[in-house]
Amino acid sequence: MIAPANRRTAAHRLLPAACRGRGGLTLLEIVVAAALMGGVTASLHMVLRGTVDATDQLRGENDALRHADAGIRFLTRRCREAEGVAQIGGTTNESFHVDVGNGETVRYFREAGSNTLQMTDSRITDGISQTIADGVTGFTPTFYMADGVTATTVPAEARLIDITLTVDLPRDAAAGRTVRGRVWVRRW
Repeated sequence: MIAPANRRTAAHRLLPAACRGRGGLTLLEIVVAAALMGGVTASLHMVLRGTVDATDQLRGENDALRHADAGIRFLTRRCREAEGVAQIGGTTNESFHVDVGNGETVRYFREAGSNTLQMTDSRITDGISQTIADGVTGFTPTFYMADGVTATTVPAEARLIDITLTVDLPRDAAAGRTVRGRVWVRRW
């Protein structure tokens, strides 16, 4: 068995000559280590902050596109159930009415002041508009005849409705995305 003094001596021989006999770290070594740790921590903070900002931005864009997609799905489902197109246009080109039977109509339109896609159902007596989707900056319904190619502005001839919604993305006011849906009216 090796004596404790010999063990110390054996380990002591592995150390460089400058380190032998030292009992701890100098103040300079501690300051340098703290500065390095501070630099690493600051770098990690910047990287993580950039990641969080990018995630928030993508989440906002995803929400805007999800609202537009939900609006398109709602419109296509409701127009598919309609008896036909009752009116094209109105006070703006961003609206149309569909006949839901029994002489009742539903109007779909974009409220420009609030950038919302809304509907007004004539079966509801108070005439209050209901919001379908938020953040809609453009709403363009285009109507086609039975061949699906020839555009029309006559409600009785409209068989296919091509609906385009545009939403602005949070990262850039000039950047917008378009979501589109096509629906055949049930009437024929």
